Amino acid sequence: MKLTVRGRLKSQRVSKANAPDSAKYLVKWKENRSIGVQLRECRLAKGVYPMVVLVCWDLCCDALRQVHIGGLLVEINARNTAMMSVTKTVAFVKTCTKTALLEFKRGPGISVSRVSA
Repeated sequence: MKLTVRGRLKSQRVSKANAPDSAKYLVKWKENRSIGVQLRECRLAKGVYPMVVLVCWDLCCDALRQVHIGGLLVEINARNTAMMSVTKTVAFVKTCTKTALLEFKRGPGISVSRVSA
């Protein structure tokens, strides 16, 4: 028996929070290693977040394979980065307890795919 359903159920509606572009992911950063990202200020309605503008894709920064250009650094060790400037965020990353847990969110409308040579 085959069932055909037209339209969407209320539970199947796609919102920006559930869209693939807004997925959140975590990165563990250990001491004595380069963090491997370059950040720049990005002003959004919810605050000013550090946005990734450059990612190191060398073997030393293997934990960053999920991080893409345009991603937002949302939290560092459960501390919100929207209230900090980029310079304060970088200073906090340097002085916080290691192993640090960095939470990134995919940026608004920016998609960059990685290609290995």
